[in-house]
Amino acid sequence: MLVRMRTAAAVAVLVGIPSLAVLVLVATTVAVVRLVGPGSVPGMAAVAVLVLAGALLAITVGRVLTARPAHPDGVLLTRGAEKDLWAIVDRAAEAAGARRPDEVRLTTGATVRLVEDRSLGSRQPGTQVLGIGVPVLQALTRAELWFVLAHELGHLSERHPPASALTRRALVSLQDVAAGLEARHPLRWLVSAQAGVHARLAAAAWRRQELEADAWAAALSGSEVGVSALRAVRTTGATWSTFAADYASVGEDLGLAPAGLHAGYAAFLSEPVRVLVDVDLLVEEEARRRSATHPPISDRIERLHASPLPGVLDDATLDDHEPALLVLADPPASVEAVEQHDARERELTRVPWERVVPQGNQARDRAGAARLVAAADDVVGGPADLAAIMHLVADGRGDELLTALTGTSPDPDEVPELLEQCLVLLVRTALVEAGHATHVLRWDRADVVVDDAGTEVDLLPLVVGVPGDPGHAEWLLGVLETEDVPRSWRPAGAADDDGDVADPGSYPALTSV
Repeated sequence: MLVRMRTAAAVAVLVGIPSLAVLVLVATTVAVVRLVGPGSVPGMAAVAVLVLAGALLAITVGRVLTARPAHPDGVLLTRGAEKDLWAIVDRAAEAAGARRPDEVRLTTGATVRLVEDRSLGSRQPGTQVLGIGVPVLQALTRAELWFVLAHELGHLSERHPPASALTRRALVSLQDVAAGLEARHPLRWLVSAQAGVHARLAAAAWRRQELEADAWAAALSGSEVGVSALRAVRTTGATWSTFAADYASVGEDLGLAPAGLHAGYAAFLSEPVRVLVDVDLLVEEEARRRSATHPPISDRIERLHASPLPGVLDDATLDDHEPALLVLADPPASVEAVEQHDARERELTRVPWERVVPQGNQARDRAGAARLVAAADDVVGGPADLAAIMHLVADGRGDELLTALTGTSPDPDEVPELLEQCLVLLVRTALVEAGHATHVLRWDRADVVVDDAGTEVDLLPLVVGVPGDPGHAEWLLGVLETEDVPRSWRPAGAADDDGDVADPGSYPALTSV
């Protein structure tokens, strides 16, 4: 009963907040006109403001009603070419009580998404597109794929009440419109606030439907396969997020994309440090939020354990531990097509990993070091060079530097580690610019540099003694001078003496602090 009431309230919010905004506008205008007179300049201005605001509100509401969710961007997998995959999709849709998707597309991200391009104000069903990410197929087994697809198709199941589908479409529309409004648009805050209230009201119903979708999927694949799939999904989400941040996106700001992206992800996963990842800890530490649309994986696993189902698939299918990627007719060709499509859509040039990693990481380091130097400029009140930054940290003013860098005071317990990260970044950037170090590809960790002889350079022991020790700072500056890095060094891209920054916005922000 409470879930139904919250869903009803979420639907009411769709109309209530814009209506309330109109009433506030009208009431304010009427009050001003009565106070100063309808023919006065202030009164006419109040009417003009009402008309303008009302027009903006009407246009925004119209955009919310007509917005259509974007389909997953990827390569189309036709029934004729991918018979095995479509057989699983059809059977999964039947198990979930949902109509079969109109299209299946292979995508780059680590997600499986079913999107219907139906606007909030439309009564006619839209085109349903199922997007399946290559990383998901790399990480799941064939058996686990049955569960994941049945669960995803369950989101648009006919067994769910129509109000639920309405609230889901409404949230997508509100979020899309809010994202499309400029930062200073007067109605962006209103739409964003409405989306937040709407999500919090409807979240309980959506979480319950996630559990129902799990049950329908488990009825097909069995609960044991479902638990295994959920654990694999949690691990894949975490590992792909790290891979995307540290490797896949490294050359984007230079217009580069790594060729063999997903082969790189497979190599990344094969490292012992990730083969031995603690899945139980990942599941246990998943955040819990009242506004979350999904229950924590741990709750979903607990529910499957509490009501175990054997599934209806044959034993050979349930015991199939081959990678789900092999369900495709020609996996290498399909993955290559996806990578080419993604690079083309984002206007990126595909280059080998061995090229994109050195160039991309050097650009990232240079941008981060430039931000660090700019923060030091603010602290010292003028251009700060390498020596000035070293002595800021050595003289106990590192917390000032971190505050200028991030805009907030750092946690005192985190200051030593953050300063070490900043100094490592600064020294690494200086050595690479001087030509005495080069970024290299290592799948076990990012930001690895080697010297002229190809030996890995461990920079942490060099900088760890700088905080609080001016003598160590001077020693390190002397070491760097022998590597052709002067005390007055500033990274390329740092602000010049006139305050201008080279290539503003070309590189990402410093991410290590």
